[in-house]
Amino acid sequence: ECAVYVSNKVSATHPNVDIQRLCFGAAGAASDSLDIRYCEFEIPPTPNNPVFDARWELPVGGSLKGSLIDIRLDTNQYSTVTWQIRFNAGSDNGAFLYPIRICWKPSCLDTTGRFIGNFYLVHESNPKEFSIDMKTGSGNLNPSSYKLVRINSDSLCLEIYDVAQKDARIIFVPPKSDVPVSSTPKFALEQNYPNPFSGESSIRFTLS
Repeated sequence: ECAVYVSNKVSATHPNVDIQRLCFGAAGAASDSLDIRYCEFEIPPTPNNPVFDARWELPVGGSLKGSLIDIRLDTNQYSTVTWQIRFNAGSDNGAFLYPIRICWKPSCLDTTGRFIGNFYLVHESNPKEFSIDMKTGSGNLNPSSYKLVRINSDSLCLEIYDVAQKDARIIFVPPKSDVPVSSTPKFALEQNYPNPFSGESSIRFTLS
């Protein structure tokens, strides 16, 4: 089981970051719906835009239900597995609290054991906007709306500046799936340039 951390930004009258931990994984006895055995419980509906919120969306009975945990069916390395993230940035005095950050630890994504393959964080409808290899940090990225930052030696965050953006997906692609190789990311992650007086590093991208 791994987790992503979704958060918004601070402002003069919103001094504390709102953050939500979302756990995800896969198991042989799981399903794509709510599984009580894996502590997946439905949470209240998504609140209005002024309130921060982050959740997994699971298909249940023809509709989508929210949960803070999403354990999907282990497909034995033959099919992709998809987790759907839904979020609200919240607002302060009418201004949305973007950028939204989605952070994770690459070391948690063990692709040498049960999960042999690649994890991607992707835009819900257009991979050209962003499609990030969560292990290496490489992938497609539209720099006008998104930024990848390294917080420390084992934490990467995607910053989302597009205020219309409310969704993202994590897709696990095993080597035995029928996903074409051409759909994998196409740009390089260059050397970061740390600032000793800041807890963050800026990372440059080379698009091809």
